[in-house]
Amino acid sequence: YKRQAHVFGDRTAISWCGTTLSYRTLDALSNRTAHLLRRLGVGPGESVALCCSNRPEFVWSYYAILKLGAVVVPLNPQFKTREFMHHLDDAQVRAMLCLEGRGETETGHQARLAWQALGKPEALFLSIADDVPGRSEAWDEWDAGATPAPAANEETPGAFPADSLRSRIAAMPATFDTVMTQETDTAVILYTSGTTGTPKGAELSHSNLTLNAAYSGLMQKADSRDVHLVALPLFHSFGQTLQMNAAVVVGAEMVLMPRFDPLRALQALAHHGVTLFAGVPAMYLALLDAGNAAGGPVDLAAVAGTWRLGMCGGSALPLTAIQAFEQQFGLTLLEGYGLSETSPLALFSFGDTPRLPGAVGYPLYGTETRLRPGAAAAGGEPGRGEVQLRGHHVMKGYYRRPDATRDVLADGWLSTGDIGEYDGGGEGNGAQPAGAEGEAHAGRPLRIVDRAKDLIIRGGYNIYPREIEELLLTHPAIAQAAVVGTPHGRLGEEVAACIVCRPGGTLEPADLVAWCKARMAAYKYPRIVQLRASLPRNATGKVLKAELRESVARPPERIA
Repeated sequence: YKRQAHVFGDRTAISWCGTTLSYRTLDALSNRTAHLLRRLGVGPGESVALCCSNRPEFVWSYYAILKLGAVVVPLNPQFKTREFMHHLDDAQVRAMLCLEGRGETETGHQARLAWQALGKPEALFLSIADDVPGRSEAWDEWDAGATPAPAANEETPGAFPADSLRSRIAAMPATFDTVMTQETDTAVILYTSGTTGTPKGAELSHSNLTLNAAYSGLMQKADSRDVHLVALPLFHSFGQTLQMNAAVVVGAEMVLMPRFDPLRALQALAHHGVTLFAGVPAMYLALLDAGNAAGGPVDLAAVAGTWRLGMCGGSALPLTAIQAFEQQFGLTLLEGYGLSETSPLALFSFGDTPRLPGAVGYPLYGTETRLRPGAAAAGGEPGRGEVQLRGHHVMKGYYRRPDATRDVLADGWLSTGDIGEYDGGGEGNGAQPAGAEGEAHAGRPLRIVDRAKDLIIRGGYNIYPREIEELLLTHPAIAQAAVVGTPHGRLGEEVAACIVCRPGGTLEPADLVAWCKARMAAYKYPRIVQLRASLPRNATGKVLKAELRESVARPPERIA
């Protein structure tokens, strides 16, 4: 980080809402924030919560906390008071930097209520102001093509309120002597999404994050000339490591989007000459739809002229979408796989390796994979087992959760809860791995069959929702599809499909059942169909299947 301030000092580090910050300015703001935290009594090893959307303050505060030798605890700004209380208490948070508006319904109000309810010192709740003219996240003011303002001057607070972080750091020194830490010391406590059960904090070390960011940049073949469009939330591991940390490692530019909007993303791709973008499948599908409908507002040729790499993770991207991107933008989309517990990148479809449709790629450098064939969730099917990972990116454990850590970590192997199989191409021949726990591999391409918890067992048959979802997405009227199991008195579980139609598209549930019945085995096709306006998703775009399972219990349409 310091290196880039010297080598690329005047180069743009961040573009955001018509403002640019150079690497030199970013480093100075980070140093000032580290000084403020130290003066407030925050020391090495103590946890500092960072609750902020994709803004420059997130970036410089993140590195300020690390420079102090403290631990970053990124939190979702959309949390409610109860959720904030759990995370702040569980992580033993000492101080909090929080994006905050000026009304009771504004961002940050719920976090402040939680802070007060826990009896934490008011002086250690640092407000990141969200009401400065010209710096608003409101979409009527956010313009991808705006003429950038001059780089922010770290010497003056400008129009920021007196009690805001920006004003409070103005008088602090612009240099800071970074606290030395060990590579095994905890750098970030990253909480799992909590889509099932109580969220747990994965302890990621400096080594975990540094190596994962460096290898991400290597995988991207990135350098200081690259431009990232960062629409993934930075409080999540995907955007935090593969974009923010990976960009800083090489001195690349980050164009920060407050929240994802497909048309504005296409405009930003064209205007900023973006070369790298990372997203979840829902983002890519929305970009395709926006591109097809864009017409005049977006120069798609300009987008295709600079955009060289699309990275996709979180869940499987339909093969039809991958092919459509190749046709429209001449762009190769590469899929990867990882978890919060793996910093997150573990496998990736590298540009110089054979492309295997449906596979999540090859292990990252220093990563081993194996399949646990005895896993109950795999149903004993030949060639399939629970995916286990070992390598430099695997977390230290769950913070203050020794029992939960033992449940998923043994001899350095992380049990992911995902069902996988080795692809038939390359070194993988689809054969069942040898040994009680499966043979370790460092070079086999892997295919994720499904989440173990999402497996549907209908009448004794194992059904993988992803397979059905892939088929449903080939239907011309369907924009989104999610398949879940719902309790059935005789069969154990029944297959239910939740469908979002394309704009202007219509679909009759009975017709869709007949369509599926003609294309898959009798035990697989969905008997329950729900037509929906949208699918419930978390902050990173993952479908909340637990929520779907609950709602499907009384479906509006039942097909015999």
